Amino acid sequence: MIDFIKFQLKNTPVDNLQASPYLEFKTVVSTDTGEISDIKYAYYKGLKFTMIEPNRNNSGMRITVEGSLHKYWNDGNHNFNDFGKKEILEVLQELEVKFGITPINYVLKQLELGLNINPPINYSTKTILNSCFLHRTKPFKSIYVRDEGEYIQVYHQQYIVKIYNKRKHYVKKGYDIDKEILRFEIKITRMRYLHKYNIYTLRDLLNVFDFSQCLYLVRKEWDNVLFYDFEALKNNKKESLYSNPNFWGNLNYGKLKYHRNNLNKIVNKSPKNIKKSIDDLFIEKFRDLFPEMDVIISI
Repeated sequence: MIDFIKFQLKNTPVDNLQASPYLEFKTVVSTDTGEISDIKYAYYKGLKFTMIEPNRNNSGMRITVEGSLHKYWNDGNHNFNDFGKKEILEVLQELEVKFGITPINYVLKQLELGLNINPPINYSTKTILNSCFLHRTKPFKSIYVRDEGEYIQVYHQQYIVKIYNKRKHYVKKGYDIDKEILRFEIKITRMRYLHKYNIYTLRDLLNVFDFSQCLYLVRKEWDNVLFYDFEALKNNKKESLYSNPNFWGNLNYGKLKYHRNNLNKIVNKSPKNIKKSIDDLFIEKFRDLFPEMDVIISI
């Protein structure tokens, strides 16, 4: 459930990190002036450690760590396999042993929550992505990043919703993956999104919030996707209209709400209901990863 994370360390001795045999800190030196940057970087298994020396904007040493805990578990290489509670705890235990970092020291700055699933039978990831028109009231945009490949996403004030074909991304990197993998994730960029749940540190996330609430957030944001279900709309009088992304993008809020509700009524009557099938797969995947936890079914 937890992938990318960025946190600021507190109560962590700087000397311990600088003396760590696992970290080699580097900095930038100006070739013109010889001035040394007050920022130092080090990398380990895909995690980036940053130290910012005290300056006029920062009275004390500021230390941040960012990267994918999931990739860290795979030695910094990939994050397409399952990553459950056992694996998360193994990563946190290793970070504590090697760097003296405990969950209470992680003051969260950014966080990605998401799940990898195999799409419903007979439906490709590409077809599903092409059927996602809006998230809440904002249209999805197709993005291409050299390192991450293609995906669709929507920016909100406090978070980003991102959906993509994870198999395609890693096959291009030379990995042999026999099944399609659909990735749905929420990248929380403003911690106010979590502060309303009293989540400030990673320990809060593990002990107060718990992972079933993470699943709830993933399912809630998936529910907010305006999904054109071509199976449910087949031969319906609204098929041509509702299959047009431009139609949805040009509606005012009142008309959007009306037509969204109408689309949902049509889709909910369908025996297949692709969107619900994906939601069911989120629940199934969560139960595989966290079999001891209860699932909040209603959203």
